[in-house]
Amino acid sequence: MSLGVQGMNLPPRPLLPKHVAERWGCSERTVRNMIRAGRLKHFRLGGRLLRIPLSAVE
Repeated sequence: MSLGVQGMNLPPRPLLPKHVAERWGCSERTVRNMIRAGRLKHFRLGGRLLRIPLSAVE
């Protein structure tokens, strides 16, 4: 874990579909299809923005 504000341990930041695609060497569409099919853990911010926890990628 990284150190955050005032030495607090904060969880790693979630990734965008674009960043997962870059890590895996595939297209963003492939990542979004995996999310849609239920094969990749994700959550939404504000009901729209997709984020993928780092734990789901490693």
